[in-house]
Amino acid sequence: MNVRKFVNMARKYTKLEKLDSTIVREFIDKILVSAKDRKTKTQEITIVYHFIGAFDFNKAINQTKKEDKNSKVGVI
Repeated sequence: MNVRKFVNMARKYTKLEKLDSTIVREFIDKILVSAKDRKTKTQEITIVYHFIGAFDFNKAINQTKKEDKNSKVGVI
């Protein structure tokens, strides 16, 4: 994983007005789609990014919320 390279690449697009296929290809290495679950009729999609691999955004958001909540504990 090379987070620094990913962040440097992302900085080029801080004022992005339109997403096109060239930009998507620059960020995404591959997209994996699982077989359909017969019970729920859903499929899991994993996006593998260049430099950082598969990144779980939901996990990162939840972790950030926990850290924010914990940092407020004990603050008067």
